[in-house]
Amino acid sequence: MPTDLIIAFTTGFTIISRLKTLADKTRDVQFQTYLVDLEGALSSAKLQVANLESEMATLKTENESLKGVLKRRDETKPSLKWSCYQFPGEDGLFCPVCYQKEGVKMPVSRVNSKHRRCPSCGALLSC
Repeated sequence: MPTDLIIAFTTGFTIISRLKTLADKTRDVQFQTYLVDLEGALSSAKLQVANLESEMATLKTENESLKGVLKRRDETKPSLKWSCYQFPGEDGLFCPVCYQKEGVKMPVSRVNSKHRRCPSCGALLSC
C-alpha cells in the first residue's frame, strides 16, 4: 500500500479511537454508533484499496508480458519477397495467405519460373 494511503488510514483509525474515548466519557450512544459505523466503513475502504493494489500489480505484470509479446512479434515481422513472406533468421519463403489467416508459417514450393504454390491453402503466388 502506498505510504500516503497508509498514513491516511492510520490517521483515520487514530482519530476514531480518540473519538471513541470521548464518546465513552459523554456516554452518547448515538455518537458511539456513528463511530462504529465509520470505523467499519474505513476498514472496508482499506480492504478495497488492498484488493485494488493487488489487481493493479497483476495488471502491471500482464502488461509487461504483453509488451514483450508485441516486441517479439515486431522483431519477427515478415518482409515481402516475390509475393511471399520471408522471416528474419529463417530460410525459405512462406505463404502470406496462411500467415495472415491462421498465423501459420507455411513454406511455399516453386511451380515454375514465375509461380510458387502453397501446399496448404493452394494459393498460387507470382514471383
